[in-house]
Amino acid sequence: MILVLTVSIVRLLSCPFVLGDLPIHALTNELVGNWKVYLTNTHSEKFLNCGGSSPNNNSSNLHHSLNDYKRFLLDKYGKLTEYDVNFTVERSVDHSLVFPRNKWKLLNILDQKHNIIGHWTMVYDVGLNIRMCKIEAFGYLRYTKGNKDECVDSGNGKNRSKDEFDCYKTDPTKIHIGWARRDNGTFECFYGEKIGNVEGMGGSTVLFKNMSMDERFKVSGDNVTINSEASHKYHLFGNQVYACGRPYPMFKTESLPKNWKWSDLELDSSETGNQGACGSCYALASIWAIEKRFEIGYKKMMNKTYRIEFDVNSLVRKSPYNQECKGGYPFLVGKDIKDFGIKALNPVFSDRFYVKDYNYVGGCYECTNETLMMHEIYNFGPIVAAINAGPDFISHKKGIFEGETEIERKRFCDSPDTGLGGWEFTNHAVAIIGWGESENDGKYWVIKNDWGGDWGVNGYAKVRRGINLNGIESQAIYFDPDFESGGGNEILTKNSRSTVHRT
Repeated sequence: MILVLTVSIVRLLSCPFVLGDLPIHALTNELVGNWKVYLTNTHSEKFLNCGGSSPNNNSSNLHHSLNDYKRFLLDKYGKLTEYDVNFTVERSVDHSLVFPRNKWKLLNILDQKHNIIGHWTMVYDVGLNIRMCKIEAFGYLRYTKGNKDECVDSGNGKNRSKDEFDCYKTDPTKIHIGWARRDNGTFECFYGEKIGNVEGMGGSTVLFKNMSMDERFKVSGDNVTINSEASHKYHLFGNQVYACGRPYPMFKTESLPKNWKWSDLELDSSETGNQGACGSCYALASIWAIEKRFEIGYKKMMNKTYRIEFDVNSLVRKSPYNQECKGGYPFLVGKDIKDFGIKALNPVFSDRFYVKDYNYVGGCYECTNETLMMHEIYNFGPIVAAINAGPDFISHKKGIFEGETEIERKRFCDSPDTGLGGWEFTNHAVAIIGWGESENDGKYWVIKNDWGGDWGVNGYAKVRRGINLNGIESQAIYFDPDFESGGGNEILTKNSRSTVHRT
């Protein structure tokens, strides 16, 4: 038993879902305001690394050539196109989305005339993603390494002798390294910097400016004791479901069944993944969910089961956005597969498979909640969620997981009264395939983990639902398969020809 627990702890520590490999931490509130966004005029049909590496890593990001990233882009790619925009906490619906996503309220990007020109989101607490003017751009936020003697650069953002965040400083007003892609498929590089008031809408930058990461965690814990004025101003309340209270409800659950899942997979260990010592939970959970959504789509369109298995290792090893076995982000798995596609392990398929869209459930980070997750799963298929996996989760075997007994929740409300849920620490990714409810058990999620068949019941488990347990309802990602191009369309075309031939 001791050996099993030790191995599981290694798996957990090697899979930093939210922190990835990069010691960056910022809050949504700190990005709110006026920005100048810059894009190169490259319009390249080939991907541009924009100064990064594949896979992305801390050492490459901290190369001295990127210290002035705007200058780097000017020297390497020439003239930049400039946009003056305002990232706001105002929200609006996007009627071009399918139901029920067309009811979600996304964070608005405004132009200088206060017209809505797009939408934006934080990517957890490390990056900025924008969609505007037929362009999607993502960038990690600016961060630098400290000069302390104990801050030895291990090349991966981690430090064995001291907390990594005490050795690095985040500047949420600048993009460190960024990539962009137009709707026509051409690639550019992306930079941005905040102008004017750089303190956000409520001053969380002021609150956090002189705090270490450890101190930030302390003020966001459940049992924190701080002065009443700060408690009122920054809403540091530990006894509620979300750091900022419950995000705006947009749907009711009465129209959904009390018990729903896409299959009885939790009774079958044949599809249970095992990440081993590689911190790739972000990739395994995401790609499994994408595989299942392709299957669901083919079942609806062709009335037959078509199972596909993708090459996870290739994506993990080569992604310019994530940090290989040192961690990553499901949101950026979506970006990776939309930009480059992914190969199937079955050599029959000549084309790569793509996702057509991906995003946080609810339309932005901090917009997710239980009800939106249920509707997304019911209508489209499994999703991927973040969770703070501690010792109790690691050793979980059966029954409903009720939370950790020895760790406190680390969370912070930086944008009160906006409908956003607030920041919450998570470190692992799981797939959610459905939910259940009974008089004896209450409400729960049905999740799939990637720690092998010995964890939970054949790698699956039930997790308490409706209370944002360990942050599981604070950030969830969906992926839409692309059936119009690549391998996704190849299968439909072959099936169509086969049907015509038989008739």
